[in-house]
Amino acid sequence: MDAVVKGFLEQGVLGLVIIGLGFAVVYLFKQYSAIQEKRIAESRESIKAIETSTNTLETLTEVLRERNRGPQ
Repeated sequence: MDAVVKGFLEQGVLGLVIIGLGFAVVYLFKQYSAIQEKRIAESRESIKAIETSTNTLETLTEVLRERNRGPQ
């Protein structure tokens, strides 16, 4: 790793810019990964909420169907 950095630094300002951009890419990738993990967790919670809502609606639909049939 030191040899790579030394090689870039021998290129002058351009090498320094490349090193800076490399650090920026690593930093942004870490942030991106953390945000993605949060979004995945939120999606899992949303799926559970949607399933609960769907089950409730199905139950209510059955109740309404039973009421509409009336006593037999």
